[in-house]
Amino acid sequence: MGNRAYLSIQTEKDTNVLLFEANNSLPFFWIGLLDNEILDNVKPVWLEIEELLNSEDDDKIEDYFRNNPNTGSFRVEKKSFLKNIHKTQLFLESYAPESIPIFNDFRSYIDSKFAKPNQYLLLDIIEITGFTSISELMTNLYDEIKKIETQNLQGITHLVRHDLIAGGTGFSTEFEELSSFYAKEMKDRMKNTPNYPNVKITTKKSLTPHIAVLILAPLFTYITYRGYIKEGFSSTVIILGLSNMMFYCYSIFRLIQITTVLKSKKLK
Repeated sequence: MGNRAYLSIQTEKDTNVLLFEANNSLPFFWIGLLDNEILDNVKPVWLEIEELLNSEDDDKIEDYFRNNPNTGSFRVEKKSFLKNIHKTQLFLESYAPESIPIFNDFRSYIDSKFAKPNQYLLLDIIEITGFTSISELMTNLYDEIKKIETQNLQGITHLVRHDLIAGGTGFSTEFEELSSFYAKEMKDRMKNTPNYPNVKITTKKSLTPHIAVLILAPLFTYITYRGYIKEGFSSTVIILGLSNMMFYCYSIFRLIQITTVLKSKKLK
C-alpha cells in the first residue's frame, strides 16, 4: 500500500491506458511534462478538494470523488508534452546527464502512445499530497517547473539520481520490455534495494505540528507528575514519563532540523 500516482494516456471517451505508476514518490520525469498553464488549470480544483478534505465529511468526500473520477488530474496535450519534455531534457543534460539514456527512452515511449488525434496524458498525483498538503505540493510543483525552465540546478526536490525508477520514470512492466536502460536500472535497483526518502517538502508550515506537540508536552508532564504523586514509580507513570521525554526530544530535534533546512534555502 501507499500513496500512489498514475501516468496514463486518454485513448477514448472515459477510457485511459496506464503507462506508469509510482508509490510514495513523484517521479521527476512526470513533473517535466507539466508547465504553469497546466498547473493553473487544475489549481482551483485542488484548492476545492483541500477545502473538502479539511471538512472531514467522509460522505461528501466519497461522493465527490465517485462523481468526479479524474478530478484533480493534470491534462497534458501532445503539443504541451513535446514542448515541456524538450525543456526537461535540456535541464537534465546539465544537471543529471547520467539520466539522459533512460529519459530518452521514456520520451520516445510516451510519444509513441500518441497514436490517435485528440489523445492526451493524465497525471493523477493527488495522493502524493498526503505527505504534506495540497497547497504545499502545488507550490512545490510551480517551484520545480520554474527551476527546469530557468535551468536552476539547485534545490530540485523530486529527482532521485541514485534511483531513476522511483525518482525518474515510475514503474512500468511494458516499458521494461522496451527499454534496456530501464531494465538495467531495475536490476541494479533490486540488487541495491535503495532507500530513497518519501517526498517531504519543507516549508514554514512544516514547523506547525512540532510546535503544537511541544506546547502540549508540558500537559503530559503535569499528568505524569500527578500520577507519580498518586502512585509513585508505577509502570504507567514510567511509561508516561519516557513517552513525554521522547515527545520533547523529537519535537526539538525536528524543529532544529526544519529550521536548518529553511535557513539553507534562504542562502541559495
